[in-house]
Amino acid sequence: MKPIRFVVSFALYVFAVGMIAYAIDLNTAKSVLAPKFWFFFSFLAILTLSAYLFSWIGIRRGAKESVFILLGSMIFKLLLSASFALFYITKIQADKVIFVLNFIILYLLFSVFEMWAVLFNLRHPNKSK
Repeated sequence: MKPIRFVVSFALYVFAVGMIAYAIDLNTAKSVLAPKFWFFFSFLAILTLSAYLFSWIGIRRGAKESVFILLGSMIFKLLLSASFALFYITKIQADKVIFVLNFIILYLLFSVFEMWAVLFNLRHPNKSK
């Protein structure tokens, strides 16, 4: 999957996830979104986009380097996300359970999409004609 195709697909995915989150928040009596939800939503989206681009570069560089770049980008994303979550929990006075649930769900949703795109790049093309 070329980067431009990923960016378009990811933008549609981010829009759909955002609309679902917004609709769920509108239809509940108590807010289920943490304060500054859209800030960390954007943070995770940009982080996922950059991790995918680094992975794509690694896959194009060759087999020896691609494994290290793929794992490195995923670990970097995990560590940066964890530090952001720790900073948020210590600095923002909000319901920590709601934040952690929101954060884990978003992290998993974005990571699943990223893994799908990376696996799409790693599969062998179909040789049947």
